[in-house]
Amino acid sequence: MKISVKSYHELKSLTDGLPQGALMELDPGDTVRKALTRLAVSSQKLPGLVLFVNGRPACLETQLHPGDTLSFFSPLAGG
Repeated sequence: MKISVKSYHELKSLTDGLPQGALMELDPGDTVRKALTRLAVSSQKLPGLVLFVNGRPACLETQLHPGDTLSFFSPLAGG
């Protein structure tokens, strides 16, 4: 199945190797965790990522479906 992937901030480079449109091929039933692992997001960063699937908050165990859009970025700090 194919999903779209969007990354932001310092993680943007992780999607540079994807085909045009940032499409990623996954197996049916794969989760957000599996997609991020295939993109080589380090295991130390996984728990702190802000994740969305189709514009809705998601977690690492959210199951992905054909045509979904996975977006992720590191949390922002400020004051």
